[in-house]
Amino acid sequence: NIDEDINNNSKNSERQSYTYELKAELNYKANILNCSEKITFYNNFNFDIDRVNFDLYTRAFEKDAKYKAVDFNDIERVYPNGLDFSETDIQSVKVNGETVNFEICGSDKNILSVILREKMPPDFGCEITMDFTVKIPNVMHRFGYVNGCYNLSCFYPVVSEDDGEKFYENIYYNYGDPFDNSYSILKAEIILPADYLAAFGGELVSERKDGVKKILKIYSDKIKNFAICVSNQYRKISSKYDDVEINYFYLFDKLPERTLRNALKSYELFCNTFNKLDQKKYDIAETYFCEGGMEFTGLSMLSSALTDGERERVVVHETAHQWWYNSVASSQIEAPWIDEGLAEFSTYYYLTRIDCDKAERFKKEALSEYRDSKFSSTIIEKPLSEYKNKEEYYIVCYRKGFALFEELYSIDKDEFMKFIKNIAEKFKYKKLNADTLIELLSQKNSWGKILENYLN
Repeated sequence: NIDEDINNNSKNSERQSYTYELKAELNYKANILNCSEKITFYNNFNFDIDRVNFDLYTRAFEKDAKYKAVDFNDIERVYPNGLDFSETDIQSVKVNGETVNFEICGSDKNILSVILREKMPPDFGCEITMDFTVKIPNVMHRFGYVNGCYNLSCFYPVVSEDDGEKFYENIYYNYGDPFDNSYSILKAEIILPADYLAAFGGELVSERKDGVKKILKIYSDKIKNFAICVSNQYRKISSKYDDVEINYFYLFDKLPERTLRNALKSYELFCNTFNKLDQKKYDIAETYFCEGGMEFTGLSMLSSALTDGERERVVVHETAHQWWYNSVASSQIEAPWIDEGLAEFSTYYYLTRIDCDKAERFKKEALSEYRDSKFSSTIIEKPLSEYKNKEEYYIVCYRKGFALFEELYSIDKDEFMKFIKNIAEKFKYKKLNADTLIELLSQKNSWGKILENYLN
């Protein structure tokens, strides 16, 4: 019974969530973030540990980084004003109020390793506090600024993921989404110039002005990746679905109402088709960004370079990621074809509900691009690290991933939609690994045979 197996596989082992209390102030004149952070950490290993590792994602934007955020071939496009780099300065680290030693290590100095004064037993916790500054690079990326518009994601140290035996290291590849963090609790205080508007993930607890500054207090009890887009050039329009506020912050979009409407209608469709999310707000921000869009918990970035036609598809795709990746937590590192393939399928499904001709064009374009590519024979079941380049990643994860789910859907539309609704409900805010999804799909004979063609 597939439904019963979905239930059994969705019973993830319980781990204690970390809490991040983050304070960050934007110095727009120097393009620097002045930050302090307190992490309530729990030892989820079943043995004593003597250190806690954190990912330093901003390392990929530094001058001497081995694994750079920007591919060599994209430098001229992504750095519109010439090369500019980030710098992170960890000024102090304390554990339970006492200063401790730390190391900057990893294969690319991308790990902050906090050395504990005493070994910590399983299920015990501590408070780790740190003060640091981060220089924001002038680059069109997830982390960077262009023309007074700031994309601030992954700028603070985040506890490294673990496999139950050790912390592991995330390499920041210049394609895909090279981070994968567990759900955590976030309490953030963001200090901005008073005339800046901010799009962000999480709920706004309070907002007040203090002279020339604006202070935002933000909370989320289920955050995977926190990001905030800020600018004094933003205009904002809003709508609402049920009790969820949907906001669009735009710069150049000549049809902002249409973009907001597509976000609203797709959000509504996915709530009714998959399940309702535990969020009160969803923000979309048009920004200077090197790709079409990017998803975070409660926030989607849209590139300001999109055409009107592209923007419609991208806003729906990124909205779908609120379910595929943010809610159903498949790994963007180990199995990126799951969330990208399902987000592409969800975009197609949305188009079938509003414009059949657009849906057919989307399907034809996606399948042709995949079948005509030199990477069409690449298997979908492989981690981010094994892709040759950005093109192969895109063809396999987006286009071939879509081809798989669309083929399963075409056999029995009702059965497939019932299946992914079940997945969305049973794995809500839980991890879904590739082996589990493949096992569940393979139980239906007609699906299993199709799946083999994509896996072998």
